[in-house]
This record gives sequence, structure tokens and C-alpha cells, in this order.
Amino acid sequence: MTSAPDAKARLAGLGIAVVLLDHQGTIAGLNPAAEELLGRSEARLLGTPLAAHAVISDDTLIEHLRRANGPLSARGVGVIVAGVTRLCDVTVADLDDGWRVLTLMPVSDMAPPVSDTPSTMPSILAHEVKNPLAAIRGAAQLLARAVPGEQSELTSLITREVDRIAELLDRMQRLGTRQRADIAPFNLHAAIRNALAAIRVGDVAQGVQFRERFDPSLPDVAGNRAALEQVLINLIANACEAAAHEPAPEVVIRTGISAGAAFSHSLPDGMRRLPVEVTIADNGPGFPDDLAERIFEPFVTGKPQGQGLGLPLARKLVQDMGGHLTCQRDTARGLTLFRILLPMET
Repeated sequence: MTSAPDAKARLAGLGIAVVLLDHQGTIAGLNPAAEELLGRSEARLLGTPLAAHAVISDDTLIEHLRRANGPLSARGVGVIVAGVTRLCDVTVADLDDGWRVLTLMPVSDMAPPVSDTPSTMPSILAHEVKNPLAAIRGAAQLLARAVPGEQSELTSLITREVDRIAELLDRMQRLGTRQRADIAPFNLHAAIRNALAAIRVGDVAQGVQFRERFDPSLPDVAGNRAALEQVLINLIANACEAAAHEPAPEVVIRTGISAGAAFSHSLPDGMRRLPVEVTIADNGPGFPDDLAERIFEPFVTGKPQGQGLGLPLARKLVQDMGGHLTCQRDTARGLTLFRILLPMET
């Protein structure tokens, strides 16, 4: 007869975010669902104030958390994480010596006025700018027919720049949409190898050693293959660029099973277990300290010519198929690791 799972294993399997707080409101423990809700890894959250990561909109609940004066339950409380507000059912339970257990169960996405919703702003801005851009492009094409040949390069420059801005706006619009991806089973390793093939034909892969550490026993995953390949191309290309100046640049792609990973998503079936893991590791120097916590925010980039939209879009594409994307730095091994968790085909 097998023994019952310990308390930590049971918490890891819950779709409800569970956070242990000390008497000062500092995070002393949490489960994977809490990592998902707060958008940070356990290593980043432990020892930091809860208020630094989540803003609770209910004054009564905030005061209760400060005073730790008995259990409390509240339904439909607005919780703001990374500028996005979600409705959550919240409970607070007191332990000994001022310790408390906080649980948060998302019940729906809030839909505040458009002007107050950061996630919709890129889409609105893109929509408003595209029409005048089209007019500018058309005027440049007409002007090209009237100017002398030696000046036509200027009109070509206008057209190219307009096209570049339009492409940027397309990516901004994708960040603001709420459309879910079409989900179907597919072979994860075939998707990774397609992405690697696309990377290898470009200059970014020159001199980089790729290593595959695949688990051949993995079943098909449930997701959107085209979207995942786009994400993989983005992450692998970034890894190549990050490692490019190392004496022996290396990118390792690893697949396997991540036991006990379960998170709550805004999907019809609510909680979804994400046991399949893809890790992309590079031996580059990592992100600057002032950017490490913000790399998934739009327009945050450490590249001189970067737009800061690649990683936010990658996370959105993964989330749209019910998955989870995180990044962490392994300082002991000198590696930057991007980790994708995906559901298994059932």
C-alpha cells in the first residue's frame, strides 16, 4: 500500500493559489498555482511582501491582512497583478503567532473601462494609427511617380518605414486580443525540430552548439503547433543571441515531465494540469538586473534595436493555448532558462 502524499505535494496539485504570510505580510511559502497567479517564480517571491506583487482592491480585506484578527472570506475581490485586474474569491485563515494562509481563486477576468485596461491599449493604439499610416504609404507611392529618379529612394524609404511600423502595430494588436488558440494534439519534438531547422538557416545560429535532451517517452501535447513553433523560434533565437559572445556558445533544449504542475487558467475547464516541460537554456550572461523582473512586459528590452514585444507575445501565445512560460537565472551554472509548461493530450 502506497503512502499518502505529503502536505507539500497536496498543495502543489491544487488549482487554488495558496500563500503563507508571516506577521509582516511577507511571503514565506506558496504553491505552483500562486506562482502562476502572481506571475513570478517561487525563488523571486519568497521573502518579499505580498503587496509588492498583488494589489487587493478591498480595503476591509487589506486591513484584515494587516491585523490578522480571525478568518475571513470574500467573493469577487479585485486583485491587480502586473497591471491586470482579476476577480478572485479570497480567504484568510490565521495560524499561530501572526502567521496567515491566504488563498485566491480566480473566478473571471474583469473587464474595466478600456482606458484603464493596459492589455487592451496596444490594440487600440494600433487600430488608431494604422489608418493614417495607410494614407502616408499611398501618398509616398504616388509621389514616387512624380519625383526624379535620384529622389525616388526617399519615397522608398518612407514606404519601408511605414511597412516596418505597420508590422510593429500588428504585433501590438496581437498582445491586446483575447482570442484563444485552436487546440489539437501534436508531437512536441517534431515542433521543436521544425523550429530548430528554421533557426539553423539564419545567421543567428552561426557558431552556436545546439544540444537536444529529449525524453522519447513523452506523449503528444495539447496546444497550437504553429503558435508553439513561433514561440520556440523566438526563444531559441534569443538564446543564440545571448550566448553569441561566449567562448563556446551553447543552447540546450530539454523536454520531460514536470510532476505536480497544475495551474488555473481562464479556460472553460478552469484548472489544467501542465505536466510536459520544455526548457531552453543558454550560457549567455543573462538579463541586466534592472530588467530581469520585467522581461515579459511590453516594450521592455535589453537590445539596442529591440522592440520589447517578442517575449510578451511569446508568453501570450503560450497562455492562449493553456500553457505557462517563465524565465529564471541559474547563477550556479551560469545559465538562463526559459521554461514552457504544456498540457498533455488526454
